[in-house]
Amino acid sequence: MKVWIWIFTVSAVVLVGAIAIGLVQRSLGLLPAQIDAAETKICHTLTPQQPVQAVIADVTRPDNRRFGQYHLTASDIHIEPYSVITSGPFATVNFTTSRTANQRYIAKIKCSDLSVSYFD
Repeated sequence: MKVWIWIFTVSAVVLVGAIAIGLVQRSLGLLPAQIDAAETKICHTLTPQQPVQAVIADVTRPDNRRFGQYHLTASDIHIEPYSVITSGPFATVNFTTSRTANQRYIAKIKCSDLSVSYFD
C-alpha cells in the first residue's frame, strides 16, 4: 500500500511540475507550435522582393564571412527567376554570383527578422 501511495505522489508531483513548466512557457510565448504559427503567418505577409533584398544586403556586406572576400555589389548577384519560396517560417532564394559563377547558393531567410543563412 505504501508503494502505491509513493508512486501516486511522485506521479502527481511530476504532473504538476510539467503543467507548471508548460504554463511558464505559454506565458512567455515560448511554445514551439505557437512560434511556428506566428512565423508562418509573417511569411505570408512578405512580398517576394523582401527576401531577395535581405539576401542582397547580406551578401554585399563587407564583413560577411562567406562572401566578403569577393567584394560583391548588388549587380554581381543573380537571383534565379521564380526561386523565392516561402515554406513554414522560412523563405528560400536561389542565386549565383558573377565572381563565383560555377557555384549555386540557396539562402534561407527567417521571415520574422529577415536574417539570412546559406546552403550550397
